[in-house]
Amino acid sequence: SLSALLFAEVCQQAELPAGVVNIVTGDGSTGALIVNHPGIDKIAFTGSTEVGKIIARAVAPTHKSVTLELGGKAPVIVCNDADIQAVVEGVRTYGYYNAGQDCTAACRVYAQAGIHDRLVAELGAAVSSLRFAGKRDADNEIGPLISTRQRDRVASFVERALGQPHIERVTGAAVHSGAGFYYQPTLL
Repeated sequence: SLSALLFAEVCQQAELPAGVVNIVTGDGSTGALIVNHPGIDKIAFTGSTEVGKIIARAVAPTHKSVTLELGGKAPVIVCNDADIQAVVEGVRTYGYYNAGQDCTAACRVYAQAGIHDRLVAELGAAVSSLRFAGKRDADNEIGPLISTRQRDRVASFVERALGQPHIERVTGAAVHSGAGFYYQPTLL
C-alpha cells in the first residue's frame, strides 16, 4: 500500500482534479465493498488468481466491466527511446529479486521493434552474469527458490516455453547441482 499512497501524493502534487485518482486501502472486506458497490461500473484488479476468481464471481451478475491481471506479475514496456542500460539494470535487479518469487518481479518485457534486438542481447548477457550460491548472502544477486518442488516447477516452465516455435533462448539456465534450490542462469 505504501507505493500506492506515495503515488497518490505525487498525483496530488501534480494538482490533478479531485476524484481523478482515488486510492482506498484496507483488507478484503474493503475490497468487497468496492466490488459490490452499485455506483462503481468498472473494476480493475492486479493480484492473486484466487482473489480474481472471487471478484469475477461477484461482478458476473452485475455486468460490470472487469480487468483482472492475475499472477502474471510485473510487465515492463520498453519504447524505442528508452535508456537501454537503465532497463537492463532494472530488469536484472528487480526481475530476479527474491529469485523472482515476488509479485513485483519484472518478468515480462515488451519492447518496440527498434530496440528489441539490442535489449534482448544486453539483457541476456546481464542475466547470465547474476551471482548465486555464494556462502555469504551479500555475495548473491539471486537467491534460491523456496523448495525443490518450486525449483523443478520453474525448470518445467522454461522447458515448456522452449518447446514453443516462437521462443528463442538467449541465455542458459539449469538446475544447480550444488546445495540450495537454485535455478541458475548460465551463458550459452
